[in-house]
Amino acid sequence: MKNVKWLTKIEIVDKDFIGYWQESGWSDTAEYQIFSRVDTPTPGEKRHPENATIAGVGFAGNRGITKVEVSLDGGKTWREAAVKERMSDHAWQLWAFEWKPEKDDSYLVAVRATEGTGAVQVQTMTDPAPNGATGYHTLVLTVDGSQPKPAA
Repeated sequence: MKNVKWLTKIEIVDKDFIGYWQESGWSDTAEYQIFSRVDTPTPGEKRHPENATIAGVGFAGNRGITKVEVSLDGGKTWREAAVKERMSDHAWQLWAFEWKPEKDDSYLVAVRATEGTGAVQVQTMTDPAPNGATGYHTLVLTVDGSQPKPAA
């Protein structure tokens, strides 16, 4: 049974209970998949080279996030981002990747996280049902020197 609300009765049974979501094909264990995403910049956004920081959040339930990596070439190469300590087992962890682009260009940004057991977020995109969504979050970032510089 998942996400119980407005409990009105408890029945004791001697076997595993198959609830609505399990009968509908969802996972019985409902373990969190490793998750990371880019929150800034937004998809299609153009940035000045001095304002090219990439940042977001990651989550892996009580396993925590130990590492976040950012790719600027669609996953061919990876660079490590700074990850903040988690505030609780139930809180997303903030991460940021500071970099200075060498040239104006469009970059295919991808992000992946590693959780506390050492497992790395899988690249393959899957739908939420039945075991939770997976895959790398990707977006295109255009670095353009004609964009406004960040405020000092």
